[in-house]
Amino acid sequence: AQSISAFLNCDQLNNVAGCFEELRPLMKLKVLLALLYVPTRNLVDGQTQVARLIEMGMDDEDDWVCLVADILRPLAAQGTLNTVDLSSTQPTHTAMIKQIKDALKETKHSELLPREAPYLNSTALGFIAGSRQPVAAHFGSCRPSKATNTRRDVMQKAHEVQRKNANSLQRREG
Repeated sequence: AQSISAFLNCDQLNNVAGCFEELRPLMKLKVLLALLYVPTRNLVDGQTQVARLIEMGMDDEDDWVCLVADILRPLAAQGTLNTVDLSSTQPTHTAMIKQIKDALKETKHSELLPREAPYLNSTALGFIAGSRQPVAAHFGSCRPSKATNTRRDVMQKAHEVQRKNANSLQRREG
C-alpha cells in the first residue's frame, strides 16, 4: 500500500475513482488502504476524489471493502479514522470483527511484529511495538536484613515463653 501511495496525487486519484468499480476486491482494498499513506497535502488537494473513492467502497458488494471504507469514512473531511463501534453501523461488520478477533487470538504475538523487529534497538522497537509492561516480581529478590532476622527470632522466642508461662499458670490453678 505504501508503494502506490506516492503516485496518488489529485489526477491519479481521479483516474482511480473512474475505474474503481471494475477493480477486483483485493485491489480495491489495496487502494483504500493506500489512502492512509497519501501525504496530507495530496489528501487536501484531492479531498473530493478521496471522498468519492470511500463512498464507492462503502457501496461495494464485498464486505471487506465496505468495512475498510467505513473505517476510512472521515479521512477525507477530518483526516481521522472512524473509531466508533463499527458493529453498530452494519450487521455484517459484527461477524467480520469477530473473525478478526478470533484470528488474532490464534496468532502468536511475535508474528504480529514487523520482520525487522529482532534487529531494532530497544528505542526503535518501543516506538514500533509500544513499550513493554514491566515484569511483576513474584519473589522477593533481596534477603531480609540481619536485624530483621534477629527481630523475628526474638519475637518467636518471646511468644514461646508466653505460651509456656500461660500453660504453667493453668496447671497450677487447675
